[in-house]
Amino acid sequence: MARSRALLMLDLSSQTTRPDGSFGQLISPPSVLDDVVEPLRHALAAARSAADTVVWVLPSPDFIRLMSGRDAAERDASPDPLIGVPGPGEPLALKDGIGAFAGGQLQAELERAGVEEIVLVGIATQYVVRATAEEGLALGYRVSVLEDCCVDLTPQVHAQTIDALRSSCRVATSAEFWTYTAASEP
Repeated sequence: MARSRALLMLDLSSQTTRPDGSFGQLISPPSVLDDVVEPLRHALAAARSAADTVVWVLPSPDFIRLMSGRDAAERDASPDPLIGVPGPGEPLALKDGIGAFAGGQLQAELERAGVEEIVLVGIATQYVVRATAEEGLALGYRVSVLEDCCVDLTPQVHAQTIDALRSSCRVATSAEFWTYTAASEP
């Protein structure tokens, strides 16, 4: 039976999740990166426990080169083990733009799994999370954003982006989302 929900792990390489990463060093205060680790781990464990599809999304080497002017490093090419690593059957989809659907790999994975709802977590809220939410809505997906599993350059930018997403997406904390989901399923 096809699973209808997918957790999208967006741009969670050590370049974004660590204070010394090329993007992580831009986040202020750096402690917000520490604050997101446990909620991300919780979301990943809950999705796996619910037998949801989990897709890891990272920028393609070409997109990294375009955005940074440098070749992709090993730290760019895989999820940060601090958060988690892809489990059996969990694909890694590369993206060619800000949003996760750029390049088509994600769409193919979601179609293959029969996904109707996407649950978004990642760094940074105003970039990959917002763009992926907008792309997903345009493609007809139900979209949820786990606000405590996302980080932006500043807490204020994160809060503003989350507030803007509330009008079109379900926004919840990881604990709220998985508690509600577990209670509402047969």
